[in-house]
Amino acid sequence: MVLYGPESTFATMTSDQMYVDLGLPSGIKWAGFSLFESGFGSCYESSPLLYWGSSKPMYTYISETGGILFTEEVYEYVNSNGEYMDLGDEISGTEYDVVHKVYGGKWRMPRKDDLDELVANCSLSREKSFDRERSSYANGQKITFLETISYFEVQATNGNSIRFRKFDNTWSGTMSTQDNTVYYLRCMPQNSLPVMKVETADRRARFAIRPVWDPNMLD
Repeated sequence: MVLYGPESTFATMTSDQMYVDLGLPSGIKWAGFSLFESGFGSCYESSPLLYWGSSKPMYTYISETGGILFTEEVYEYVNSNGEYMDLGDEISGTEYDVVHKVYGGKWRMPRKDDLDELVANCSLSREKSFDRERSSYANGQKITFLETISYFEVQATNGNSIRFRKFDNTWSGTMSTQDNTVYYLRCMPQNSLPVMKVETADRRARFAIRPVWDPNMLD
């Protein structure tokens, strides 16, 4: 198989190298890449994915037959009856916040309000892409291939931007109290136009997490 990931993290970076200031009213700053990545698009097939509340990322790989599979799937908060445990309506900044577990300080998962603020204050570019050469190993042999990463730019009025992969999603820490689904940010093409919106999904969906740096959060 050809394994996609895992990646090193932000270990050698300072906070101002990790985030981008989009000039948002709240002062929240968004990371330039997903949790468990070392740079935008650094994992080949997709960003590392997690179940809601999980601290164990899943990475994609290509099997010997060419299918795209995931590394081990672990539900950390499902009981013996297969039911999701109650983690509360908001896990951002709590013991279940994997971003704060990994990076500490003022880093946390985005909340629904953060997603809404991003959508309200930024625009989404049309789809862009870039190619780069990659190398990996399969059956003891080195394979070199050209990888195309398709993405959108979330553009702020101050001229700064962050990138999201095509069809990229990011969890928030906020659950809808109406139906126990969780809010997430979705970037996608719709009728040939780029769309960025906040939707909800079951907690067992697999999404990436884009960290945020909150100046108002206690270290």
